[in-house]
Amino acid sequence: MASSNQQLPNDLLHLICVELAETLDFSTLYRCALASSTLAKSGAIVNLYRKCNSAPVCGGGSETAAVEGSFSEGESIVQRWSILWRSIILSTQDKTLYPYAQYLRVLDLRDLYNLLDDDKFRGKTLNYFFSGDLKYLHMMLDTPVSKRGPRRPRLNVQSIVLSIADSITKQAIKLEELTEPVAIGVDLLSNGLKQWSPRLHHLQVIQLSDGKALADYALQDLLISSCPLLHRVEIYRWMNDDRADPSLARFFSKLPANTLTEFQNESECGIGPLACEALCTHSKSLTSLHLAVGHVGIPGLGKLKHLTSLHSLALTDLNPPHPLETTQADVFTDLVTWFQSLPDLRDLHLSGFVSAPSLLAPALTSHLTLHKLQINGSDTSSSLYPAREAQPFHLALRHQTSLRSLSLAADAEGTYGDDALLITDSLCALTQLTSLNLTKLSEYFTDAHVTRLCDNLPLLEELVVDGYDVGDKTLGKLHQLGNLKQVTFSGSTRFTYRGFRGLVGRLGEGNSGLSVDVVNPRWEGRMSEREVEGVRGMLGKVGGGLVYVPVDPALAYQPSDSDSD
Repeated sequence: MASSNQQLPNDLLHLICVELAETLDFSTLYRCALASSTLAKSGAIVNLYRKCNSAPVCGGGSETAAVEGSFSEGESIVQRWSILWRSIILSTQDKTLYPYAQYLRVLDLRDLYNLLDDDKFRGKTLNYFFSGDLKYLHMMLDTPVSKRGPRRPRLNVQSIVLSIADSITKQAIKLEELTEPVAIGVDLLSNGLKQWSPRLHHLQVIQLSDGKALADYALQDLLISSCPLLHRVEIYRWMNDDRADPSLARFFSKLPANTLTEFQNESECGIGPLACEALCTHSKSLTSLHLAVGHVGIPGLGKLKHLTSLHSLALTDLNPPHPLETTQADVFTDLVTWFQSLPDLRDLHLSGFVSAPSLLAPALTSHLTLHKLQINGSDTSSSLYPAREAQPFHLALRHQTSLRSLSLAADAEGTYGDDALLITDSLCALTQLTSLNLTKLSEYFTDAHVTRLCDNLPLLEELVVDGYDVGDKTLGKLHQLGNLKQVTFSGSTRFTYRGFRGLVGRLGEGNSGLSVDVVNPRWEGRMSEREVEGVRGMLGKVGGGLVYVPVDPALAYQPSDSDSD
Protein backbone atom coordinates (compact mmCIF):
# COMPACT_ATOMS: atom_id res chain seq x y z
CA MET A 1 0.00 0.00 0.00
CA ALA A 2 1.31 3.43 -0.96
CA SER A 3 2.01 5.82 1.85
CA SER A 4 -0.73 8.39 2.41
CA ASN A 5 1.99 10.97 3.10
CA GLN A 6 3.59 10.55 -0.32
CA GLN A 7 4.45 13.99 -1.72
CA LEU A 8 4.04 15.23 -5.25
CA PRO A 9 7.34 15.49 -7.12
CA ASN A 10 8.97 18.91 -7.02
CA ASP A 11 8.81 19.37 -10.79
CA LEU A 12 5.03 18.94 -10.68
CA LEU A 13 4.75 21.40 -7.80
CA HIS A 14 6.79 23.84 -9.86
CA LEU A 15 4.44 23.47 -12.84
CA ILE A 16 1.45 24.12 -10.57
CA CYS A 17 3.07 27.30 -9.26
CA VAL A 18 3.87 28.45 -12.80
CA GLU A 19 0.24 27.98 -13.80
CA LEU A 20 -0.96 29.91 -10.74
CA ALA A 21 1.40 32.74 -11.65
CA GLU A 22 0.23 32.84 -15.27
CA THR A 23 -3.38 33.23 -14.07
CA LEU A 24 -2.22 35.89 -11.55
CA ASP A 25 -3.64 33.90 -8.65
CA PHE A 26 -1.46 35.60 -6.06
CA SER A 27 -3.67 34.63 -3.14
CA THR A 28 -3.21 30.89 -3.78
CA LEU A 29 0.50 31.30 -4.50
CA TYR A 30 0.93 33.15 -1.21
CA ARG A 31 -0.89 30.42 0.70
CA CYS A 32 1.29 27.81 -1.00
CA ALA A 33 4.41 29.66 0.13
CA LEU A 34 3.14 29.66 3.71
CA ALA A 35 1.94 26.04 3.64
CA SER A 36 5.36 24.39 3.59
CA SER A 37 8.99 25.06 2.83
CA THR A 38 8.81 22.43 0.08
CA LEU A 39 6.13 24.38 -1.76
CA ALA A 40 7.91 27.65 -1.11
CA LYS A 41 11.14 26.31 -2.58
CA SER A 42 9.39 24.46 -5.42
CA GLY A 43 8.20 27.57 -7.17
CA ALA A 44 5.75 29.50 -4.97
CA ILE A 45 8.24 32.19 -3.95
CA VAL A 46 9.95 32.35 -7.33
CA ASN A 47 6.68 32.82 -9.19
CA LEU A 48 5.28 35.32 -6.69
CA TYR A 49 8.16 37.66 -7.47
CA ARG A 50 8.43 36.71 -11.14
CA LYS A 51 4.97 38.20 -11.61
CA CYS A 52 4.98 40.70 -8.74
CA ASN A 53 4.65 43.64 -11.16
CA SER A 54 1.05 42.46 -11.70
CA ALA A 55 0.27 42.04 -7.99
CA PRO A 56 -2.99 43.67 -6.80
CA VAL A 57 -1.14 46.11 -4.52
CA CYS A 58 1.02 47.53 -7.31
CA GLY A 59 -0.07 50.94 -8.46
CA GLY A 60 -1.87 51.45 -5.16
CA GLY A 61 -4.53 48.83 -5.90
CA SER A 62 -7.36 48.88 -8.42
CA GLU A 63 -9.13 52.07 -9.49
CA THR A 64 -12.33 50.71 -8.00
CA ALA A 65 -10.70 50.27 -4.62
CA ALA A 66 -9.24 53.76 -4.81
CA VAL A 67 -12.65 55.26 -5.51
CA GLU A 68 -14.79 53.17 -3.20
CA GLY A 69 -12.38 52.59 -0.32
CA SER A 70 -11.76 54.96 2.53
CA PHE A 71 -8.56 56.97 2.87
CA SER A 72 -7.33 54.61 5.59
CA GLU A 73 -7.88 51.63 3.28
CA GLY A 74 -5.86 53.42 0.63
CA GLU A 75 -3.04 53.94 3.12
CA SER A 76 -3.14 50.24 3.97
CA ILE A 77 -2.74 49.32 0.30
CA VAL A 78 0.18 51.73 -0.08
CA GLN A 79 1.77 50.22 3.02
CA ARG A 80 1.62 46.72 1.49
CA TRP A 81 2.84 48.13 -1.81
CA SER A 82 5.86 49.65 -0.07
CA ILE A 83 6.62 46.41 1.79
CA LEU A 84 6.78 44.55 -1.52
CA TRP A 85 9.38 46.97 -2.88
CA ARG A 86 11.27 47.07 0.43
CA SER A 87 11.64 43.28 0.43
CA ILE A 88 13.01 43.36 -3.13
CA ILE A 89 15.54 46.07 -2.28
CA LEU A 90 16.68 44.33 0.92
CA SER A 91 17.21 41.11 -1.02
CA THR A 92 19.92 42.85 -3.05
CA GLN A 93 21.82 43.20 0.25
CA ASP A 94 21.31 39.54 1.27
CA LYS A 95 19.02 40.70 4.08
CA THR A 96 16.08 38.41 3.21
CA LEU A 97 15.41 34.68 3.42
CA TYR A 98 15.19 34.37 -0.36
CA PRO A 99 16.94 36.39 -3.12
CA TYR A 100 13.72 38.00 -4.36
CA ALA A 101 15.43 40.38 -6.79
CA GLN A 102 16.91 37.45 -8.70
CA TYR A 103 13.41 36.20 -9.48
CA LEU A 104 12.26 39.44 -11.13
CA ARG A 105 11.46 39.40 -14.82
CA VAL A 106 10.03 42.94 -14.96
CA LEU A 107 11.67 45.97 -13.36
CA ASP A 108 8.83 48.45 -13.28
CA LEU A 109 10.52 51.71 -12.32
CA ARG A 110 7.29 53.47 -13.25
CA ASP A 111 5.56 51.64 -10.41
CA LEU A 112 8.38 52.35 -7.96
CA TYR A 113 8.36 56.06 -8.86
CA ASN A 114 4.58 56.21 -8.41
CA LEU A 115 4.89 54.63 -4.96
CA LEU A 116 7.45 57.14 -3.74
CA ASP A 117 5.44 60.00 -5.24
CA ASP A 118 2.09 58.84 -3.82
CA ASP A 119 0.35 61.22 -1.39
CA LYS A 120 -0.27 58.31 0.99
CA PHE A 121 3.40 57.33 1.10
CA ARG A 122 4.14 59.25 4.28
CA GLY A 123 4.22 59.00 8.07
CA LYS A 124 4.79 55.49 9.43
CA THR A 125 4.86 53.94 5.96
CA LEU A 126 7.61 56.28 4.75
CA ASN A 127 9.61 56.01 7.97
CA TYR A 128 9.50 52.21 7.94
CA PHE A 129 10.46 52.02 4.26
CA PHE A 130 13.63 54.08 4.85
CA SER A 131 14.52 52.49 8.19
CA GLY A 132 17.45 50.22 9.01
CA ASP A 133 19.44 49.05 6.01
CA LEU A 134 17.51 51.34 3.65
CA LYS A 135 18.24 54.53 5.55
CA TYR A 136 20.83 55.47 2.92
CA LEU A 137 18.02 55.84 0.37
CA HIS A 138 16.27 58.62 2.28
CA MET A 139 17.41 61.41 -0.04
CA MET A 140 15.73 64.81 0.06
CA LEU A 141 15.56 67.69 -2.40
CA ASP A 142 16.90 71.09 -1.44
CA THR A 143 13.75 73.20 -1.20
CA PRO A 144 14.18 76.98 -1.42
CA VAL A 145 12.68 79.15 1.28
CA SER A 146 9.64 81.10 0.11
CA LYS A 147 8.18 84.33 1.49
CA ARG A 148 5.88 82.20 3.63
CA GLY A 149 8.79 80.35 5.16
CA PRO A 150 10.43 76.96 4.57
CA ARG A 151 8.63 74.66 2.16
CA ARG A 152 7.69 71.11 3.03
CA PRO A 153 10.70 68.80 2.44
CA ARG A 154 10.33 66.54 -0.60
CA LEU A 155 11.89 63.23 -1.48
CA ASN A 156 14.44 63.21 -4.27
CA VAL A 157 12.45 60.50 -6.00
CA GLN A 158 14.56 60.40 -9.15
CA SER A 159 17.83 59.84 -7.27
CA ILE A 160 16.22 57.22 -5.04
CA VAL A 161 14.84 55.27 -8.00
CA LEU A 162 18.19 55.42 -9.81
CA SER A 163 19.99 54.04 -6.77
CA ILE A 164 17.47 51.24 -6.28
CA ALA A 165 17.52 50.32 -9.97
CA ASP A 166 21.30 50.13 -9.95
CA SER A 167 21.20 47.68 -7.03
CA ILE A 168 18.45 45.54 -8.56
CA THR A 169 20.00 45.28 -12.03
CA LYS A 170 23.16 43.85 -10.44
CA GLN A 171 21.10 40.98 -9.02
CA ALA A 172 18.16 40.54 -11.42
CA ILE A 173 20.17 38.89 -14.18
CA LYS A 174 17.09 37.52 -15.95
CA LEU A 175 15.20 40.79 -16.35
CA GLU A 176 13.08 40.76 -19.50
CA GLU A 177 11.32 44.13 -19.25
CA LEU A 178 12.30 47.61 -18.06
CA THR A 179 9.95 50.59 -17.71
CA GLU A 180 10.77 54.25 -17.14
CA PRO A 181 8.53 56.58 -15.07
CA VAL A 182 6.29 58.92 -17.04
CA ALA A 183 6.67 62.29 -15.31
CA ILE A 184 7.62 65.78 -16.40
CA GLY A 185 11.32 66.44 -15.93
CA VAL A 186 12.14 62.83 -15.09
CA ASP A 187 14.96 61.28 -17.13
CA LEU A 188 16.31 58.04 -15.70
CA LEU A 189 17.34 55.88 -18.60
CA SER A 190 19.56 58.37 -20.45
CA ASN A 191 22.17 57.85 -17.73
CA GLY A 192 21.01 54.62 -16.14
CA LEU A 193 21.19 52.52 -19.30
CA LYS A 194 24.88 53.32 -19.73
CA GLN A 195 25.54 51.40 -16.51
CA TRP A 196 22.78 48.83 -16.69
CA SER A 197 22.76 47.71 -20.33
CA PRO A 198 25.75 45.33 -19.98
CA ARG A 199 23.81 43.53 -17.22
CA LEU A 200 20.58 43.17 -19.21
CA HIS A 201 21.41 40.25 -21.50
CA HIS A 202 17.85 38.89 -21.30
CA LEU A 203 16.06 42.21 -21.87
CA GLN A 204 13.23 41.88 -24.39
CA VAL A 205 11.06 44.94 -23.73
CA ILE A 206 11.95 48.54 -22.94
CA GLN A 207 9.50 51.37 -22.23
CA LEU A 208 10.99 54.85 -22.45
CA SER A 209 9.26 57.88 -20.97
CA ASP A 210 11.37 60.20 -23.12
CA GLY A 211 12.94 59.00 -26.34
CA LYS A 212 15.85 61.42 -26.08
CA ALA A 213 17.94 58.65 -24.55
CA LEU A 214 18.18 57.26 -28.08
CA ALA A 215 19.75 60.49 -29.35
CA ASP A 216 22.97 59.17 -27.81
CA TYR A 217 24.34 56.90 -30.55
CA ALA A 218 26.87 55.31 -28.20
CA LEU A 219 24.02 54.35 -25.89
CA GLN A 220 22.08 52.96 -28.86
CA ASP A 221 25.01 50.74 -29.81
CA LEU A 222 25.55 49.61 -26.22
CA LEU A 223 21.87 48.72 -25.80
CA ILE A 224 21.76 46.79 -29.08
CA SER A 225 24.98 44.86 -28.42
CA SER A 226 24.15 44.08 -24.78
CA CYS A 227 20.49 43.11 -25.30
CA PRO A 228 20.32 40.68 -28.25
CA LEU A 229 16.78 39.59 -27.31
CA LEU A 230 15.30 43.11 -27.45
CA HIS A 231 12.20 42.98 -29.66
CA ARG A 232 9.66 45.45 -28.23
CA VAL A 233 10.17 49.20 -27.82
CA GLU A 234 7.70 51.73 -26.44
CA ILE A 235 8.26 55.49 -26.21
CA TYR A 236 5.91 57.88 -24.46
CA ARG A 237 7.18 61.21 -25.86
CA TRP A 238 10.07 62.98 -27.57
CA MET A 239 9.19 66.65 -27.83
CA ASN A 240 10.67 69.51 -29.87
CA ASP A 241 13.85 67.75 -30.93
CA ASP A 242 15.03 67.67 -34.56
CA ARG A 243 17.22 64.69 -33.67
CA ALA A 244 14.22 62.42 -33.10
CA ASP A 245 13.50 61.23 -36.65
CA PRO A 246 17.12 60.50 -37.71
CA SER A 247 17.96 59.00 -34.30
CA LEU A 248 15.00 56.62 -34.36
CA ALA A 249 15.79 55.73 -37.97
CA ARG A 250 19.34 54.83 -36.98
CA PHE A 251 18.15 52.77 -34.02
CA PHE A 252 15.67 50.77 -36.09
CA SER A 253 18.30 50.20 -38.79
CA LYS A 254 21.05 49.19 -36.34
CA LEU A 255 18.87 46.55 -34.70
CA PRO A 256 19.41 43.17 -36.39
CA ALA A 257 17.01 42.94 -39.32
CA ASN A 258 13.62 41.39 -38.60
CA THR A 259 14.00 41.27 -34.82
CA LEU A 260 11.64 44.09 -33.79
CA THR A 261 8.15 42.65 -33.22
CA GLU A 262 6.39 45.62 -31.57
CA PHE A 263 6.83 49.38 -31.59
CA GLN A 264 4.59 51.95 -29.93
CA ASN A 265 4.69 55.66 -29.20
CA GLU A 266 1.99 57.42 -27.21
CA SER A 267 2.36 61.10 -28.13
CA GLU A 268 4.57 63.41 -30.19
CA CYS A 269 7.94 61.80 -30.80
CA GLY A 270 9.09 63.62 -33.93
CA ILE A 271 8.62 60.52 -36.06
CA GLY A 272 8.97 61.33 -39.74
CA PRO A 273 9.77 59.71 -43.10
CA LEU A 274 13.23 58.47 -42.02
CA ALA A 275 11.94 56.52 -39.01
CA CYS A 276 8.96 55.16 -40.96
CA GLU A 277 11.23 53.88 -43.73
CA ALA A 278 13.67 52.35 -41.23
CA LEU A 279 10.86 50.43 -39.54
CA CYS A 280 10.58 48.43 -42.75
CA THR A 281 13.92 46.83 -41.85
CA HIS A 282 11.68 44.64 -39.69
CA SER A 283 8.95 43.98 -42.25
CA LYS A 284 8.92 40.23 -41.63
CA SER A 285 8.98 40.39 -37.82
CA LEU A 286 6.90 43.46 -36.90
CA THR A 287 3.44 42.28 -35.87
CA SER A 288 2.26 45.22 -33.75
CA LEU A 289 2.65 48.90 -34.64
CA HIS A 290 1.04 51.75 -32.68
CA LEU A 291 2.26 54.96 -34.28
CA ALA A 292 1.32 58.54 -33.35
CA VAL A 293 2.49 61.19 -35.82
CA GLY A 294 2.16 64.94 -36.26
CA HIS A 295 2.61 67.17 -39.29
CA VAL A 296 6.15 65.88 -39.85
CA GLY A 297 5.11 62.24 -39.76
CA ILE A 298 2.13 62.30 -42.13
CA PRO A 299 4.31 62.30 -45.30
CA GLY A 300 6.15 59.24 -44.00
CA LEU A 301 3.11 57.01 -43.55
CA GLY A 302 3.22 55.83 -47.14
CA LYS A 303 6.66 54.31 -46.49
CA LEU A 304 5.06 51.81 -44.10
CA LYS A 305 3.50 49.88 -46.99
CA HIS A 306 6.17 47.17 -46.78
CA LEU A 307 5.04 46.17 -43.26
CA THR A 308 2.71 43.37 -44.34
CA SER A 309 3.01 40.99 -41.35
CA LEU A 310 1.06 43.15 -38.90
CA HIS A 311 -1.57 41.66 -36.61
CA SER A 312 -2.29 44.91 -34.74
CA LEU A 313 -2.09 48.44 -36.16
CA ALA A 314 -2.95 51.77 -34.56
CA LEU A 315 -2.31 55.10 -36.29
CA THR A 316 -2.97 58.45 -34.62
CA ASP A 317 -2.97 61.84 -36.33
CA LEU A 318 -1.84 64.20 -33.58
CA ASN A 319 -2.61 67.35 -35.58
CA PRO A 320 -5.88 66.79 -37.44
CA PRO A 321 -7.40 67.37 -39.84
CA HIS A 322 -5.28 66.07 -42.71
CA PRO A 323 -7.60 65.37 -45.67
CA LEU A 324 -5.11 63.07 -47.36
CA GLU A 325 -7.01 62.76 -50.65
CA THR A 326 -6.37 66.43 -51.42
CA THR A 327 -3.27 67.33 -49.40
CA GLN A 328 -1.17 64.15 -49.59
CA ALA A 329 -2.40 62.25 -52.65
CA ASP A 330 0.66 59.97 -52.88
CA VAL A 331 0.46 59.09 -49.20
CA PHE A 332 -3.27 58.43 -49.56
CA THR A 333 -2.69 56.05 -52.49
CA ASP A 334 0.10 54.21 -50.66
CA LEU A 335 -2.06 53.77 -47.56
CA VAL A 336 -5.02 52.44 -49.56
CA THR A 337 -2.67 49.89 -51.15
CA TRP A 338 -1.12 49.03 -47.79
CA PHE A 339 -4.44 48.33 -46.08
CA GLN A 340 -5.20 45.87 -48.88
CA SER A 341 -1.91 44.05 -48.23
CA LEU A 342 -2.42 43.04 -44.59
CA PRO A 343 -3.82 39.49 -44.61
CA ASP A 344 -3.01 38.85 -40.94
CA LEU A 345 -4.34 42.13 -39.54
CA ARG A 346 -6.97 41.56 -36.84
CA ASP A 347 -6.92 44.75 -34.76
CA LEU A 348 -7.08 48.18 -36.45
CA HIS A 349 -7.38 51.59 -34.80
CA LEU A 350 -7.34 54.93 -36.63
CA SER A 351 -7.58 58.08 -34.51
CA GLY A 352 -7.94 61.60 -35.88
CA PHE A 353 -7.87 60.49 -39.52
CA VAL A 354 -10.73 62.26 -41.27
CA SER A 355 -9.88 60.23 -44.39
CA ALA A 356 -10.32 56.90 -42.58
CA PRO A 357 -13.46 55.82 -44.50
CA SER A 358 -11.87 56.43 -47.90
CA LEU A 359 -8.67 54.72 -46.82
CA LEU A 360 -10.40 51.58 -45.58
CA ALA A 361 -13.43 51.02 -47.82
CA PRO A 362 -11.55 49.14 -50.58
CA ALA A 363 -9.81 46.81 -48.11
CA LEU A 364 -12.95 46.08 -46.08
CA THR A 365 -14.67 44.51 -49.07
CA SER A 366 -11.89 42.09 -49.90
CA HIS A 367 -8.59 41.78 -48.12
CA LEU A 368 -9.14 42.48 -44.42
CA THR A 369 -10.53 40.04 -41.87
CA LEU A 370 -10.77 42.15 -38.73
CA HIS A 371 -11.75 41.18 -35.21
CA LYS A 372 -11.54 44.71 -33.82
CA LEU A 373 -11.99 48.06 -35.58
CA GLN A 374 -11.87 51.46 -33.91
CA ILE A 375 -12.13 54.82 -35.67
CA ASN A 376 -12.27 57.85 -33.42
CA GLY A 377 -11.01 61.35 -32.76
CA SER A 378 -11.27 64.10 -30.20
CA ASP A 379 -14.55 65.76 -29.28
CA THR A 380 -14.10 68.37 -32.00
CA SER A 381 -15.62 67.64 -35.39
CA SER A 382 -12.32 68.52 -37.11
CA SER A 383 -10.84 65.17 -36.06
CA LEU A 384 -13.95 63.10 -36.88
CA TYR A 385 -14.80 61.73 -40.28
CA PRO A 386 -17.99 63.20 -41.84
CA ALA A 387 -20.47 60.33 -41.72
CA ARG A 388 -22.71 61.89 -44.38
CA GLU A 389 -19.90 61.48 -46.94
CA ALA A 390 -18.92 57.94 -45.91
CA GLN A 391 -21.66 55.80 -47.47
CA PRO A 392 -19.16 53.52 -49.33
CA PHE A 393 -17.35 52.86 -46.05
CA HIS A 394 -20.57 52.12 -44.16
CA LEU A 395 -21.65 49.76 -46.95
CA ALA A 396 -18.27 48.02 -46.90
CA LEU A 397 -18.51 47.42 -43.14
CA ARG A 398 -21.11 44.67 -43.63
CA HIS A 399 -18.40 42.49 -45.22
CA GLN A 400 -16.46 42.36 -41.93
CA THR A 401 -18.57 39.61 -40.40
CA SER A 402 -15.66 38.42 -38.24
CA LEU A 403 -15.70 41.63 -36.18
CA ARG A 404 -16.02 41.16 -32.41
CA SER A 405 -15.50 44.78 -31.40
CA LEU A 406 -16.45 47.93 -33.33
CA SER A 407 -16.11 51.55 -32.26
CA LEU A 408 -17.02 54.38 -34.64
CA ALA A 409 -16.96 58.08 -33.76
CA ALA A 410 -17.98 60.46 -36.53
CA ASP A 411 -19.49 63.82 -37.27
CA ALA A 412 -23.12 62.71 -37.64
CA GLU A 413 -24.45 66.00 -39.02
CA GLY A 414 -27.12 65.19 -41.61
CA THR A 415 -27.18 61.43 -41.05
CA TYR A 416 -30.90 60.99 -40.57
CA GLY A 417 -33.30 59.07 -42.77
CA ASP A 418 -31.53 56.93 -45.38
CA ASP A 419 -28.04 57.49 -43.95
CA ALA A 420 -28.99 56.22 -40.50
CA LEU A 421 -30.82 53.29 -42.11
CA LEU A 422 -27.77 52.36 -44.21
CA ILE A 423 -25.52 52.43 -41.14
CA THR A 424 -27.96 50.30 -39.17
CA ASP A 425 -28.29 47.76 -41.99
CA SER A 426 -24.53 47.29 -42.10
CA LEU A 427 -24.24 46.96 -38.34
CA CYS A 428 -26.97 44.34 -38.25
CA ALA A 429 -24.87 42.14 -40.55
CA LEU A 430 -22.07 41.98 -37.95
CA THR A 431 -23.66 39.24 -35.85
CA GLN A 432 -20.46 38.25 -34.01
CA LEU A 433 -20.10 41.64 -32.30
CA THR A 434 -19.70 41.57 -28.52
CA SER A 435 -18.80 45.27 -28.17
CA LEU A 436 -20.35 48.16 -30.12
CA ASN A 437 -19.57 51.82 -29.48
CA LEU A 438 -21.32 54.36 -31.72
CA THR A 439 -20.47 57.56 -29.85
CA LYS A 440 -21.41 60.61 -31.99
CA LEU A 441 -22.11 58.49 -35.09
CA SER A 442 -25.52 57.57 -33.65
CA GLU A 443 -26.74 61.06 -32.72
CA TYR A 444 -29.80 60.64 -34.96
CA PHE A 445 -30.59 57.03 -34.01
CA THR A 446 -34.15 56.54 -32.77
CA ASP A 447 -35.85 53.64 -31.02
CA ALA A 448 -36.31 52.02 -34.43
CA HIS A 449 -32.56 51.90 -35.08
CA VAL A 450 -31.52 50.75 -31.61
CA THR A 451 -34.19 48.03 -31.40
CA ARG A 452 -33.01 46.66 -34.75
CA LEU A 453 -29.53 46.33 -33.27
CA CYS A 454 -31.03 44.42 -30.34
CA ASP A 455 -32.86 42.11 -32.75
CA ASN A 456 -29.79 41.29 -34.83
CA LEU A 457 -26.75 41.39 -32.53
CA PRO A 458 -27.48 38.73 -29.89
CA LEU A 459 -23.89 38.41 -28.61
CA LEU A 460 -23.47 42.04 -27.49
CA GLU A 461 -21.95 42.46 -24.04
CA GLU A 462 -21.29 46.20 -24.29
CA LEU A 463 -23.34 48.82 -26.15
CA VAL A 464 -22.76 52.58 -26.35
CA VAL A 465 -25.13 54.77 -28.38
CA ASP A 466 -26.14 58.41 -28.45
CA GLY A 467 -29.68 58.30 -29.79
CA TYR A 468 -32.39 60.90 -30.24
CA ASP A 469 -35.37 60.65 -27.88
CA VAL A 470 -34.72 56.96 -27.25
CA GLY A 471 -37.31 55.56 -24.85
CA ASP A 472 -38.99 52.52 -23.35
CA LYS A 473 -39.25 50.69 -26.68
CA THR A 474 -35.50 50.28 -26.54
CA LEU A 475 -35.57 49.17 -22.89
CA GLY A 476 -38.15 46.57 -23.89
CA LYS A 477 -35.67 45.00 -26.30
CA LEU A 478 -32.48 45.00 -24.24
CA HIS A 479 -33.36 41.71 -22.53
CA GLN A 480 -32.85 39.99 -25.90
CA LEU A 481 -29.14 40.67 -25.47
CA GLY A 482 -28.59 37.76 -23.13
CA ASN A 483 -24.94 38.58 -22.41
CA LEU A 484 -25.28 42.36 -22.02
CA LYS A 485 -23.20 43.72 -19.13
CA GLN A 486 -22.83 47.43 -19.92
CA VAL A 487 -25.08 49.81 -21.86
CA THR A 488 -24.58 53.57 -22.18
CA PHE A 489 -27.02 56.08 -23.67
CA SER A 490 -25.20 59.37 -24.31
CA GLY A 491 -27.98 61.17 -26.20
CA SER A 492 -31.41 62.43 -25.22
CA THR A 493 -33.60 59.71 -23.68
CA ARG A 494 -37.13 59.38 -22.30
CA PHE A 495 -36.86 56.30 -20.11
CA THR A 496 -39.46 55.70 -17.40
CA TYR A 497 -39.58 53.75 -14.17
CA ARG A 498 -42.08 51.40 -15.75
CA GLY A 499 -39.74 50.75 -18.68
CA PHE A 500 -36.85 49.89 -16.36
CA ARG A 501 -39.06 47.64 -14.24
CA GLY A 502 -40.03 45.73 -17.37
CA LEU A 503 -36.39 45.40 -18.39
CA VAL A 504 -35.14 44.11 -15.05
CA GLY A 505 -38.02 41.63 -14.83
CA ARG A 506 -36.94 40.00 -18.09
CA LEU A 507 -33.18 39.87 -17.59
CA GLY A 508 -31.50 36.47 -17.70
CA GLU A 509 -28.55 34.96 -15.85
CA GLY A 510 -26.16 36.26 -18.51
CA ASN A 511 -27.11 39.83 -17.59
CA SER A 512 -25.89 39.54 -14.02
CA GLY A 513 -24.00 42.72 -13.15
CA LEU A 514 -25.69 44.82 -15.83
CA SER A 515 -24.69 48.48 -15.56
CA VAL A 516 -26.86 51.12 -17.26
CA ASP A 517 -25.54 54.65 -17.82
CA VAL A 518 -28.07 57.30 -18.89
CA VAL A 519 -25.94 60.36 -19.52
CA ASN A 520 -28.44 62.87 -20.89
CA PRO A 521 -32.07 62.11 -19.96
CA ARG A 522 -34.56 64.77 -21.03
CA TRP A 523 -35.29 67.22 -18.24
CA GLU A 524 -38.98 67.22 -19.04
CA GLY A 525 -40.41 63.84 -18.09
CA ARG A 526 -37.33 62.76 -16.15
CA MET A 527 -37.68 60.14 -13.46
CA SER A 528 -38.08 61.35 -9.90
CA GLU A 529 -35.34 60.75 -7.35
CA ARG A 530 -37.51 58.08 -5.75
CA GLU A 531 -37.95 56.31 -9.08
CA VAL A 532 -34.22 56.48 -9.79
CA GLU A 533 -33.45 54.92 -6.42
CA GLY A 534 -36.06 52.27 -7.14
CA VAL A 535 -34.38 51.35 -10.43
CA ARG A 536 -30.99 51.26 -8.73
CA GLY A 537 -32.42 48.90 -6.16
CA MET A 538 -33.84 46.59 -8.83
CA LEU A 539 -30.58 46.50 -10.78
CA GLY A 540 -28.65 46.08 -7.55
CA LYS A 541 -30.47 42.81 -6.93
CA VAL A 542 -28.86 41.40 -10.08
CA GLY A 543 -25.46 42.84 -9.21
CA GLY A 544 -25.83 45.84 -11.50
CA GLY A 545 -26.23 49.58 -11.19
CA LEU A 546 -27.59 52.77 -12.72
CA VAL A 547 -26.01 56.14 -13.53
CA TYR A 548 -28.76 58.70 -14.15
CA VAL A 549 -27.97 62.40 -13.90
CA PRO A 550 -30.39 64.72 -15.70
CA VAL A 551 -29.06 68.21 -16.38
CA ASP A 552 -31.33 71.23 -16.04
CA PRO A 553 -31.06 73.04 -19.39
CA ALA A 554 -31.20 76.35 -17.53
CA LEU A 555 -27.94 75.40 -15.79
CA ALA A 556 -26.27 73.64 -18.72
CA TYR A 557 -25.21 76.95 -20.25
CA GLN A 558 -23.66 79.63 -18.10
CA PRO A 559 -22.99 82.85 -20.09
CA SER A 560 -19.53 84.34 -19.69
CA ASP A 561 -18.78 88.01 -19.19
CA SER A 562 -17.87 88.30 -22.86
CA ASP A 563 -21.38 87.22 -23.89
CA SER A 564 -22.81 90.37 -22.38
CA ASP A 565 -20.42 92.67 -24.21
